[in-house]
Amino acid sequence: MKKNTFYSMVACILLVTSFTNLKAQEQSNKKLYSSTSLELIFSFADVSADSVSVSNVMRFSPVFNFQWLINYDISKNFGVFSGLDIRNLGFIRENLTLDPNLKFKHRVYTLGLPLGLKVGNINDGVFVYFGGQIEWTMNYKEKRFENNDKVDSFVEWNSKRVNQWQPSAFIGVDFLNGINLKFKYYFNDLLNQDFVLYDANGEASYPYANQNSQLFYFSINCFMFEPVRNYSKAFQRD
Repeated sequence: MKKNTFYSMVACILLVTSFTNLKAQEQSNKKLYSSTSLELIFSFADVSADSVSVSNVMRFSPVFNFQWLINYDISKNFGVFSGLDIRNLGFIRENLTLDPNLKFKHRVYTLGLPLGLKVGNINDGVFVYFGGQIEWTMNYKEKRFENNDKVDSFVEWNSKRVNQWQPSAFIGVDFLNGINLKFKYYFNDLLNQDFVLYDANGEASYPYANQNSQLFYFSINCFMFEPVRNYSKAFQRD
């Protein structure tokens, strides 16, 4: 994970260096265009566990977060966008008051559909964007640690352990140098408190009952709204 984090940050820095002057270029007269972006996510969660003291640890997920957007700029100061994205979301919770100390890592990959508005100097300045999104949690992974030693790990597709549809709202700022800062808040718990787990004897338990787990995150995006056609133009320069 450390290597992935390092490589992802280096790649983002190289992208910024290569395309830092693209915002100064005059945009094409075409108002409809596509854009792509990677996203570096710093996530947290509003967590609690049935009156037990639980700590929330920041989770950094540089991979794999990819966004593909269709943009329609109605004017130089107003635009709309939608598209598809794949996102690595999750949170880390730990309880250091128990013996052994417990830590859980929860991760989902989501497929999402955003819908948003852009307001400001869209062509060559700073602008604000905001909107909403619905995401499907297509893959779930959980790890359990005792005294920092991993004792269990599993992965499930289309898992019932999580609430599979995650609505959210977001707001962000796009700057001149292609860097974009975003805040996003999810309205549903990630974990499904009604999930039932049966043991070998057929006895039922609710592993996530009374556990709040609403996600929110800050992220850095590279060239989220830069037309794809500008990338090839930049690489064609001598």
